[in-house]
Amino acid sequence: MKRGAIFMGGAFGLVALLWLVVFPSTYALHVAPTSPVFGIIDLSATSGLTTAPRLLTSVALLAAPETRRTVQTQLEKTCQTSAGKIEFGFQPDFRALEIILENERTERPPTKVLPSAAMLQLSNTPHGYLLVRAEPGKNLLTTLAPRRWLGTSLREIISQATAASVVLGESDDHQQAILTLALEFATSDQAEAALNLITSKQGDFDALGFVAQPGAHTLTRQSKAVVIRVALAREVITEAVRTR
Repeated sequence: MKRGAIFMGGAFGLVALLWLVVFPSTYALHVAPTSPVFGIIDLSATSGLTTAPRLLTSVALLAAPETRRTVQTQLEKTCQTSAGKIEFGFQPDFRALEIILENERTERPPTKVLPSAAMLQLSNTPHGYLLVRAEPGKNLLTTLAPRRWLGTSLREIISQATAASVVLGESDDHQQAILTLALEFATSDQAEAALNLITSKQGDFDALGFVAQPGAHTLTRQSKAVVIRVALAREVITEAVRTR
């Protein structure tokens, strides 16, 4: 997989801190409280997007290998026959995915919350339509760890994060899919150490290093978060979302 990526560092974290002061907002979910990975798909936001049809079912990459095809088919059927927002949550063994449609939300009490920072990440990612949340971050690696394109240094810092949020969107010219990954840490020192690790690997394709924007270290310490932005060309997407 090609490694064209831009590291945004703490720039996003500073925006998040300012926004939280003025516009605090969370999103309540109704999936099982034991779900290790959960999130939402906003189908209304995918209208006119060219990369979204291939990526709407990318959540299936997180399923256990033996049930991955089944989960992918489940997502395909749901996205084809539904509208609005879809909630989802994996069972603890990642073998099954619970899906709750928008019109079913009032039938259940809320059990989980997508925090303000995650919802800001969704709105700040161009044409963002899919948000995946893992608490702690290492839950993302339960089934993704063997994927070589994830990179050794990125796997390491994900495993140390208290939470991770992944958002998918699309560039304004509709030529690239946009992925943002926000990693939250318990302390400023841990966040800065994670930033140092992945920026020290710049040019190392096996480790998957990134370039930090000016001021990233200061803002990373303030927000205790590292945020990465990756642009994927359309020809790369098919390989990235293969469910093997």
